[in-house]
Amino acid sequence: MNIYVDKYIKKNNKILVENKAAFLDSIGIHDREYAPSEDSVGTDYPHLDKETNKHYKTVPATLTEEEYEEVLKSYKAVKKAENQKNSSSYVLKLCAFLIWLGGFCIVGVLSNDEKKSDSSLIITYIIIAFVCGMFFWALGEIIRLLNEINNKD
Repeated sequence: MNIYVDKYIKKNNKILVENKAAFLDSIGIHDREYAPSEDSVGTDYPHLDKETNKHYKTVPATLTEEEYEEVLKSYKAVKKAENQKNSSSYVLKLCAFLIWLGGFCIVGVLSNDEKKSDSSLIITYIIIAFVCGMFFWALGEIIRLLNEINNKD
């Protein structure tokens, strides 16, 4: 094998192993390595086990490739479900549609009434309904996007 290709593969494998360890640690899948003596307590072993009263550090859990793939599938399924369950965004967008519908119904009623069918009043109601609806729609979109950013891998 070419020496440069070999270096590239080794470098990428090292990055993948580091990313795998960081990912597993971030979701709470790790082992504990306890301090061998009280002298090594401090920055090397920053956590304290309250049950045993010993200091420890977290180390990456050793998983098989099949176990790791199952963890990834489960993690992605949970994140996808979290992204889809955003009721605040849904309610705000529903309010936007109701505002638009109500505004255009009012315009329809006003345009049929000959005494109140002033064109400037009708245009004003159309603009107000559109702007208020767009405000609610935009707020719903902002909340949806913030939720997506928050739940990003």
